[in-house]
Amino acid sequence: MASRIAAGVLLAFATACVVAAPQAEPIRIDRYADLIAFTPTEPASALSLRVVGPEGFVQQRFFAPNDTAYLDVVGPGGEMLSDGVYRYEVRVLRDPAVARASDGARGRQPSHVGGSFRVEGGSIVDPGSREGELK
Repeated sequence: MASRIAAGVLLAFATACVVAAPQAEPIRIDRYADLIAFTPTEPASALSLRVVGPEGFVQQRFFAPNDTAYLDVVGPGGEMLSDGVYRYEVRVLRDPAVARASDGARGRQPSHVGGSFRVEGGSIVDPGSREGELK
């Protein structure tokens, strides 16, 4: 009887561990002094990158499936980003056919990560933290 109870407790514990296992992040983030790179960890995923910052800075860019999205301290027109705090949001834009095949009937919504960083003197001096969705 004791062995059946022990086996049941062990099975319940193992099941709880599997259910509680953390899911892999949808995007890998690599931070450098002049660049932040965002690489999708899911197959056939395009990325959308939205950044907001000081002086009304807003940038929205799209990257092809499986490409690495990046934000450079040099702005889209060749000018350096102004000093200050910037917030970003990166969304995984999954191919609907791939999403259906990998998610089954769950119909998972696009994944996203967000965070912030600070630019000072043309360098990213504070890689910031991960945050919620940009509004």
